[in-house]
Amino acid sequence: MSRNWPAAVRIDNRKDTSHLTVSWNKLGDHNKTFGIGWTDNVTAKITIHHNWIYDSNQRNPSVDNVALAHLYDNYLQNITSYGNNARGKTKMVVENSYFDHVKDPYFAGDSTASVSQSGSICVSCTGKQQTVGTTFKPSDCYAYTLDPAKDVPLLVKTYAGPQASIGS
Repeated sequence: MSRNWPAAVRIDNRKDTSHLTVSWNKLGDHNKTFGIGWTDNVTAKITIHHNWIYDSNQRNPSVDNVALAHLYDNYLQNITSYGNNARGKTKMVVENSYFDHVKDPYFAGDSTASVSQSGSICVSCTGKQQTVGTTFKPSDCYAYTLDPAKDVPLLVKTYAGPQASIGS
């Protein structure tokens, strides 16, 4: 059975953008949700937190040649191809995320990429839950507070996306 993916907005962060934060978004019902990188330069620093990515196929996100990628407190739900994919020379840290029915929740798609993970929860997931290589310590870069992974689905379902209190 093939799926007819809608012509929907997705996030593509290309080339050498650095110090980018993507947070509190709802990204759903996509084929390719979130692509980052696609450059020969390994300079970008990206933080992705408190996003709800659901009913998607691939690039959730796919992170290619990003020097430091910090993904935390994200909720991935019903992902059919792959979740968090580190490619190229990316160093990716995944923390306290919640993966629900996700194929390949987190992994290094290339032998030159590194992935570490701590505190995440995987429910009814299949495939790769891979940590490999040397990454970095996000708290050496900035201060942040992790939410318990068990609380992430309710938090992002409640507060991600447009909010009436801030002028939806």
